[in-house]
Amino acid sequence: MRLLINKKNVFILIPIFFIFSILLFSSFFFIENSDSIKFQLFTGIVYCFFLFILIFILNKTTRLYIDRLQEEITKLESSQKEAVRSNIAKSQFLADMSHEIRTPMNAILGFVQLLKEDPNDENREEYFETIYTSGTALVAIINDILD
Repeated sequence: MRLLINKKNVFILIPIFFIFSILLFSSFFFIENSDSIKFQLFTGIVYCFFLFILIFILNKTTRLYIDRLQEEITKLESSQKEAVRSNIAKSQFLADMSHEIRTPMNAILGFVQLLKEDPNDENREEYFETIYTSGTALVAIINDILD
């Protein structure tokens, strides 16, 4: 929607408004006969008419600006809500991935520590199998993240 007030309208309406204001107020000082009273009345009516038009245009323009600002505010609020949702999703993803990566890594480190403490433990094959399974799971998680 095109704005009703622009530089062209302002530069046309405001000088006309001031000219009629000067004519109206100057006619108060020169009332001599019925013709100048008629002129003063006519000038007053035209003055009020232009004042009404100026107020109408400014009111319409202000409403248009307010509507545009409200649309922009709505868009910005929507964008902000989307950004917050994205940030929450990112945080949840990072928390899940952190857990998924740390669990197999802790298993690997724990079983390596057990093997290091007692290299002749009878459960060695089971420990190696757990280390291999945890390592494979860790590689799969990392591949999923990178893909």
